Amino acid sequence: RHYDEKALATLTIAIGQINFFIALALIGKPAPVASLADEQWD
Repeated sequence: RHYDEKALATLTIAIGQINFFIALALIGKPAPVASLADEQWD
């Protein structure tokens, strides 16, 4: 099946945004956990 360029661009942007937010979640998640662990050891 052939998608028109506008639909393909929209899909590509949507996938890119999802990957971006997943990367943010993976990068942003360890920091609070590490700070909590440090507080427990102090």
